[in-house]
Amino acid sequence: MEEIEKSKEGKMISTKRIDTIFNDCEECEKGETISVDFFNNKYDLDKVKVEGHRVEIESMLNELPDSFHEEGGGGHSFLNACVDKNDVQWGEQRNVALLMLLGIACGKVSYCLPKEMWAALPGGMPYFVVKKNEKKGN
Repeated sequence: MEEIEKSKEGKMISTKRIDTIFNDCEECEKGETISVDFFNNKYDLDKVKVEGHRVEIESMLNELPDSFHEEGGGGHSFLNACVDKNDVQWGEQRNVALLMLLGIACGKVSYCLPKEMWAALPGGMPYFVVKKNEKKGN
């Protein structure tokens, strides 16, 4: 099983790892890509690399507060995602954006409302949800 690197502070969500994973996935080889429309940009990520980092991406997403999870609160504001489930700030909105983008790429994150409705939300920022883990074989 893939070993998950923790930051020096012992937190599961590591801004350094998020940057490293994103940079790795952004370097598309000749294989298949995953296109993610994110805010006002489109990103093409290497599908094989995203899948290779899936366990670590999911582990970091699982460290977000229950309010972000499908089985918890059903989704929450992008603006509140820089704090983990222990109420400790782990990063800033730039870091949240990359984690969310990676989560969308691996199918673990989705928006709660369509982009057309974001203007009505606090700060005009999206709400997103971390999908529950699917059982293998179903």
